[in-house]
Amino acid sequence: QITGDAADYDRYFRVVVVDTGTTAVVGHDFEAIAETQKVAAGTHYTDMKIRLYKQADLSGLRRSLMLRLEETADFRLPMGTWYPWPGQHKWAPSVGAATVDISAIEHTIYISDIVSEPEGWFGGLLGDFTVKKFNLISKMFDLTIDDFSNENMNANRARAIGERFDAWLKTQREAGNEVLEEDGTPMAMGRFLYGSI
Repeated sequence: QITGDAADYDRYFRVVVVDTGTTAVVGHDFEAIAETQKVAAGTHYTDMKIRLYKQADLSGLRRSLMLRLEETADFRLPMGTWYPWPGQHKWAPSVGAATVDISAIEHTIYISDIVSEPEGWFGGLLGDFTVKKFNLISKMFDLTIDDFSNENMNANRARAIGERFDAWLKTQREAGNEVLEEDGTPMAMGRFLYGSI
């Protein structure tokens, strides 16, 4: 997003990958990024699309892709640092407190296959969250992490998923193929699955 007035002609800015802040590999973890990007005539901002790849060797890891804006004939970079004012945002501890200065020129994207409990995981119905259970449910019902957002998941849907998955677990157990968690305990659903929440 730019400061100042929109222009009646296309303008261009430059984005480069910062090697010293990047552990991801171009062509493997992400598609090569066009360094020259456009802000169309009459607009104040543009969306920059970056294609990331989920590779098998990413399992349990996190890689970084650091990008830096560079000046062009169309744009200068007079503000190298953004100073949040008190109370503007509540930053997560990993990002830092609101008093920490934030670069307005460099931005890091993290690419990971580390799955944490999604906001729409109904523990009372689906049981304790584990990555193994999440992956099995997602594969069985063709779901993605987005399906477990607060907007897309509700108690009725979670109950339906839980009941079908629980029935599958029972058939596996009866066939002598008990599904175990990584710690060796039998995979189980939530205690409210067949009762009231």
